Amino acid sequence: LAAGFAFVGGWADSICMLRYNAFATMMTGNFFQLGFTIVHPRVNYTKPRFVHLSKSRLPDPVFYSAVIFCYFLGVAMYRLGEAKAPLQTGSFFGPFLTAILIVIEVIDGVCLQGQDDIIDTRWVVCLLAPLFAVQNVMTMTGGLSVATAFLSGHLQSL
Repeated sequence: LAAGFAFVGGWADSICMLRYNAFATMMTGNFFQLGFTIVHPRVNYTKPRFVHLSKSRLPDPVFYSAVIFCYFLGVAMYRLGEAKAPLQTGSFFGPFLTAILIVIEVIDGVCLQGQDDIIDTRWVVCLLAPLFAVQNVMTMTGGLSVATAFLSGHLQSL
């Protein structure tokens, strides 16, 4: 089960990094990007040929701050649910987050494809960040008690 969560988190981060130049599951990379874009605001990233950045997008520090804030909201949402109903939290959030993830993927894949010049599609990461925040907190504090998205803690314990 932990390996499955780790695979999904790694897959999501790979896709988000390629499409949006941000991470949905690990905020360490987004904190780094936030600091880097504050210090070097005019850096042009190399991007794959299939990535089109919107001309009307907000500055990168605003974007990375929003992703980090949305992740924090996901953690707070899970903790609130855990405080209200500790035994039912996982069984509630699991199907709920799966349904939301499917909706986000449909919106991103069907509705937003080819709309990069009109809308800044990288904001999808702000919708994904709370979902993976809940997954990370659930795997750390829930029945697994294993970090599925953080390698540094495991390396330190070796």
